[in-house]
Amino acid sequence: MTRAGTANAGGDSNSQAPGADAQPEATDEPSGASHSTDTTPAAASTPDDVFAIQVLSDPKGATVYLSGRSQGVTPITLILGRRRPSYEIMLRKPGFKPIKREVVTPVDKRRVTMKVALKRARR
Repeated sequence: MTRAGTANAGGDSNSQAPGADAQPEATDEPSGASHSTDTTPAAASTPDDVFAIQVLSDPKGATVYLSGRSQGVTPITLILGRRRPSYEIMLRKPGFKPIKREVVTPVDKRRVTMKVALKRARR
């Protein structure tokens, strides 16, 4: 089953929290781990119905949550459907501040990359 999702490529209209370093970027090269997620019925099965979002963090090893559900750790690639206009992605790593992003479904890209620089939490 493939989870429907969204991401905005190119950085034109990305929604980001102030002070956080995350930029979805368009790319055509496959890389990193792959993880399929499904929030919709299996109807989204053609390449045009889905897109991939590669989630990277510095440092690596942050847990990635999609709509509140753990998907794995960075680096990770999620396959998401285009039926939803956007998705909420959160990254958490012990000793660092959690980062939450809304990723808008790309209209004309099959693959986007989200890079996040995690910031140390104060004690």
